[in-house]
Order: sequence, then structure tokens, then C-alpha cells
Amino acid sequence: MKNVSEKTYEPIESAALSMHQATDNIADSATVQIDRVSGTVHRAVNVTADAATAAAEWLTALPQQAQTVVTGSVRQRVRQRPLGWVAGAFVAGIVLGRALRS
Repeated sequence: MKNVSEKTYEPIESAALSMHQATDNIADSATVQIDRVSGTVHRAVNVTADAATAAAEWLTALPQQAQTVVTGSVRQRVRQRPLGWVAGAFVAGIVLGRALRS
């Protein structure tokens, strides 16, 4: 026959075991959810990093593109009026030369 103290502790041990199992189940479920969220966040960070890299490359190429556009525009205008550009450069040279003498 069981001792009175053993009968008293049996329900407590059973409840403690049940709570321990419930805690383990919650921890396992939380671990799975955290892994799933972590993977999603990791993919989002990769997509963001790829977009930032593409934007940086585009911005790096932008000055070169702008230079190409401006150079092409100037070439076209010089070809349309070559004497006007030569005269303008001559006048600019004279003005600059007088300004530097003073």
C-alpha cells in the first residue's frame, strides 16, 4: 500500500510532467515558426541587397551616360554651325587672355 505522502506527490508529479511536456511542445512549435520566419527574412534581405546593388550600378553608370549624351549633343551643334563655334572660342580666348593680364 502506498504511503500518504506518495499519494500527495503523485498528482503534483503528474501535473509537473504534463506542464513539462506542454512546454516542450510549445518550444518545438516556436522553433519551427522562428526557422520559417528567419528564412523569409533572409530571402527579403537578399532581394533588398540585390536591388541596392542594381541601383548602385545604375547610378555609377549614370554620369557616363550623361557625358555621352552631352558630348553627342555638343558634336551635333558644332557640326550645324562650325564657324559660329570657332568664332565663339576665339572671342572667349581673347576675353580670357585680357582677364589674365590684368
